Amino acid sequence: MAGLELFSYAASIIVLALAVVLGFTGKVRLEKGLVLVYLIIFTLYIILRWTKSGHPPVFGTFEETVIGSWTIMLVALLLDKRAELLRYVSLFTIIIMGYGLLFDKGHYPLIISEQSIWVYFHVIAAWLAFALYVIITVVSVKVISGRGLNYFSELRGLSAWIMGEGLVVAFFAQTLFFVIGSYYSSKLHGNLWTWDPVEYLFCVSWFRYGVSIHGKILYKGELGRGAKW
Repeated sequence: MAGLELFSYAASIIVLALAVVLGFTGKVRLEKGLVLVYLIIFTLYIILRWTKSGHPPVFGTFEETVIGSWTIMLVALLLDKRAELLRYVSLFTIIIMGYGLLFDKGHYPLIISEQSIWVYFHVIAAWLAFALYVIITVVSVKVISGRGLNYFSELRGLSAWIMGEGLVVAFFAQTLFFVIGSYYSSKLHGNLWTWDPVEYLFCVSWFRYGVSIHGKILYKGELGRGAKW
């Protein structure tokens, strides 16, 4: 990275770090304002990178952390009106952005297999699911490390929605991601399954979340809306 790209990336991390500090000191309005500033600056970075490479930054590990971080914070800001979880999600995002810096940050043109509208639909579904799963993880860690498992029976507001309806939306997005990917794989390789380790890991996570949803349906007969676990 160089010039304006480097500045906007670094400024994004600094602004988000300040938002975390303000969140933990109780300055919620300033925290939300800085998260919005982060999104503006980081969107500028994405546009700069997009312009230089000729495609959205969604390919390769570094670019995946870029679009993943942006999506996480956008979804969190839209959902978390009272900033119940924003500081924790922001901290998680900073870690993801730092992790991304360990990988190749070069600009590369798309290969032929990536030049399809189906790839972008595939990516959108993937990162929506990822963003919601990150927020779900934050809620779970906060619950277990803070007030214990009994706190699940007291979940209200965003936390209750995330652990109920939010999980279902994430699972649906993950399923859509797989369906689109399988369809495009059939066009490229002639079959829906390519025996890729990533596909096996997808199946493991998909079944894991599916079992959680199924278990809750059986246990209480409803999802979310403050229902006790």
